[in-house]
Amino acid sequence: MGIDGLKAINDLHGHAAGDAVIQRVARRLLKVFHTTGTTARTGGDEFGLLFPTSLQEPLTESLMSLRAAMGMPIILDSLRLSPSVSVGAALLDHAKTASEALRMAHVALQAAKQAGPGGLAIFDPSQDREACRLHRLRRDLIDALDRDEWHIAYQPVVDSAGRPVGRWRPRRLRAGDTPHWVRSGLTSSSPLRSPAGAFTSSA
Repeated sequence: MGIDGLKAINDLHGHAAGDAVIQRVARRLLKVFHTTGTTARTGGDEFGLLFPTSLQEPLTESLMSLRAAMGMPIILDSLRLSPSVSVGAALLDHAKTASEALRMAHVALQAAKQAGPGGLAIFDPSQDREACRLHRLRRDLIDALDRDEWHIAYQPVVDSAGRPVGRWRPRRLRAGDTPHWVRSGLTSSSPLRSPAGAFTSSA
């Protein structure tokens, strides 16, 4: 489980507010799972949860209830925050080891985050394939930038901020393989954001 927008809370209200949100969410998790499961903070804005279930439908219902409980407003002095959480889950029956189960849950969490704040996803093998595809794509983009294979495609269509679109001619990708965050400006989490911006500015 990941707290959505924690960086924005830190930036707008200070790290003390962000730390307080983490503590409140942790207390809520303990209250929800104190008799039925195990919880742990796994780092940053993410928590790991372990609780018994067997069928996928009850798991989905449990995760939706968890998401609703974690999304209740948090009052910090005069500050009212309503953080949402994204949740990714995996069934232990589908993993050979605890480490593999945790990895699968994390892959599902990334899929949930890609759907937007408050996302919910249960692991399936297609998410693994998509994660590998995006990893290869990011690597190819970085290599292409190093090899000076990017070029500016001047066209009347620009993104919402009025910026031109930076592209490169891929060697291995098929039409339609390039995701929206490459076509319309790379996300802040991408290591390519700064070099890509410098490239489009200097072109």
